[in-house]
Amino acid sequence: MDPSRADRLHKEFCHPSHEVMVVQPSLKRKMDARHTWEITFTEQDLEGVSLPHNDALVLSIPFQRKMVRRVLVDQGSSAEILYYSAFQALGLSKDRLSPVDAPLIGFSGIPIYPLGKIELPVYAGSVQLDVEFIVVNSPSPYNAILGRNWLHGMRAVASTLHRCVRFIGESGRQETIRGDQMVSKKYFVNSIRRAKEVQWIEVPESPEESKPGEIMREELQGLEEVGRPASDRAVEDLVQVPINEDGTRFFLVGSELDETERDQLVQFLKGNIEVFAWTPYEMPGMSPDVIRHSLNVGPGRRPVVQKHRRSSAMHADAVNKEVECLLDAGAIREVQYPTWLAHPVVVKKKNGKWRVCIDFTDLNDTCPKDSFPCPWINQLVDATAGYARLSFMDAYRGYHQIAMNEEDQEKTAFITSNGTYCYLVKPFGLKNAEATFQRMIALLFKGLLGRVMEAYIDDMVAKSKDAADHLVHLGEIFNVLKRFGLKLNAEKCAFGVGSGKFLGHLVTHRGIEADPSQIKAIQELRAPTTVREVQRLAGMAAALNRFISKSSDICRPFFQSIKGSSRRSFQWTAECDRALSELKVCLSQVPPTRCAEGRRGALPLPRCFRACDKCHFGPATEH
Repeated sequence: MDPSRADRLHKEFCHPSHEVMVVQPSLKRKMDARHTWEITFTEQDLEGVSLPHNDALVLSIPFQRKMVRRVLVDQGSSAEILYYSAFQALGLSKDRLSPVDAPLIGFSGIPIYPLGKIELPVYAGSVQLDVEFIVVNSPSPYNAILGRNWLHGMRAVASTLHRCVRFIGESGRQETIRGDQMVSKKYFVNSIRRAKEVQWIEVPESPEESKPGEIMREELQGLEEVGRPASDRAVEDLVQVPINEDGTRFFLVGSELDETERDQLVQFLKGNIEVFAWTPYEMPGMSPDVIRHSLNVGPGRRPVVQKHRRSSAMHADAVNKEVECLLDAGAIREVQYPTWLAHPVVVKKKNGKWRVCIDFTDLNDTCPKDSFPCPWINQLVDATAGYARLSFMDAYRGYHQIAMNEEDQEKTAFITSNGTYCYLVKPFGLKNAEATFQRMIALLFKGLLGRVMEAYIDDMVAKSKDAADHLVHLGEIFNVLKRFGLKLNAEKCAFGVGSGKFLGHLVTHRGIEADPSQIKAIQELRAPTTVREVQRLAGMAAALNRFISKSSDICRPFFQSIKGSSRRSFQWTAECDRALSELKVCLSQVPPTRCAEGRRGALPLPRCFRACDKCHFGPATEH
């Protein structure tokens, strides 16, 4: 090769050594070179493994004598990763971090800048190895990643098929660490479903007391109820504060609070524990003198009795269990000779459990529409953004806290294989149920809405411009809750956070941002093949249209493809492909937006303009 050409290529493509990130284990194992060590896997190692599978290899393994669960063994990773939430849970200080100059680059090509690197001892069986971890602060279903450096330093072999890591121990014998397949499946699903979650670490007395692969206990319950868990609503990590000995009752507070502020918040919550409910027995409901739900069935409308339908044994069992729970909670009662009768419908939820609904279609058709307005979602989101401290609250089975009008109770009757029952409280699925609840919120929190809180049906958020005033504002809200007996679900509340998801948007002190999970859902979407899939895509785009300039122009080909189309004549065109690609590009560069200062419900500024090279941030008067 021409020496001048070689010199030019070297200058263009080679990097200084300080720009190339190479993470090496700090301590390599010393093994007797005179011996030949064999590591083998047999069919017996597949016992207890559910086949076929393509699950990741996830271990539980001690870091500096603290058991860390959900550690991914990734043979494709050239670096060992420790996520910041696990870094905090290990009780480590940022003072121990050494700087890292180069970013991490993943498949998406987006750089992630580490907080630093740290050396920690990792215990695997009888072997201790000091490993250098890169600490990153980004969402992940895992606490840490062990890559090739750790495997090579251990002289270990990982088998994802057999779900274990095998190596030679200090005694010269073969040792094995097994992963947990159920944990792997569970957190792979969560990595798709959640943008962020609460991280967990257990601290045993010694590494020998912990069993690798043990399934982590599910701490956050309440998924059977309508609504989302607090970990889905808060963006920053949450700290669980137990309030009873067995830890089954707890509060969730922001992890970024300083120790003094956190202690004050916890003491405040414990001092107002009567506003929370953990079981239906602790939820007596609102007084009928304050609010009750009436059906207002039109005069002259004939009652409709739906026939008892055959259902599978699985569905019937789900209905009977739900009836038992409602009877124990005092939400329903048995009724004879009802003039109205509806049938239950069983729907499978995302978590695999069953949700029992009542088909009130016939009853709803006879009821006039309640015109009480629900707030505009965009206005509520605008009014929540830009606040230093937020607390997200959720009413405990909100609808069931409102009593049914006695004259209308038997109209809500439904039939099961064990009898007929009617509701004493407002059930889900009734027409005007949202309007009744919003009317109650407007009545109870008059004078607080817009000033220290916002509410959309049973989703409430307390807001404070100054973090020091947040407990005062929470106190005003809690006084109303105690006065009228409205109960909160502690497992779905997140107190003292700086940002969170509210009504499908990410609200922070900086402004309003698009929900990353919504953007990711569109970016990972394939070209639709049916009319229903196009309608779903259009709905997903509509939820983000405030962040995209001329979104209707971009999405027009989607609507044109289904206009006048039947299931058989539907065709996804090249123009639709270009529109979908353009939509994904726009969503990849969405900036935060903010409202004009002092204007509740003002239009967000700015959107991501396709025609402009730059976006300007500020009140409308600055444009």
